[in-house]
Amino acid sequence: MRQRLFLPVLIVGILFLGTACARPSGLLKPGDRIGDMVVVKATPDAYRVWDHCKFPPDTPDPRPPGTYSFNCQVPPRKVLWINEGWYAKDQQTRDDNWRTFTFEMYIDDRQVDLEAFGTIDGARPDGASYREFNLALENASGKHIIRLVHRMKEDVFDGYGTYKAGTYDTLENFTVTSE
Repeated sequence: MRQRLFLPVLIVGILFLGTACARPSGLLKPGDRIGDMVVVKATPDAYRVWDHCKFPPDTPDPRPPGTYSFNCQVPPRKVLWINEGWYAKDQQTRDDNWRTFTFEMYIDDRQVDLEAFGTIDGARPDGASYREFNLALENASGKHIIRLVHRMKEDVFDGYGTYKAGTYDTLENFTVTSE
């Protein structure tokens, strides 16, 4: 009797382990959906959410480690670039700063596989250099929460001010308006 049960139990066990190992990590990757919205790689011409979502004017700069939350409204666009990242006075400073960071991002409480999206580097008209995650939302509507957890392993001087080592947890509660 024990021999008869061994083989079926072994087969079920192997199938269970194979299925468990084949499951996706659960991290959002390019092409994944959240409802009707698709998470995609950004293009430089995508509409930048940060053009409408900014820290409140009374937020200290540089701000100390902590949790920050704000609300904003974004006009409807086919592609909204969630242009989160880091700015510094110049490219070398940006690169030096970036090496001391770790990031986690969540869209509506679902963690994003940031490595799968990569980053985009560029320069602003004033010469400041930026690195932003190459992440956008296609066909976004309604209310969403973007959460960026940014950890600095050491104090960082971005060329303008010094940010203290610690965790910076930012929640952007944005609504895509109906225009």
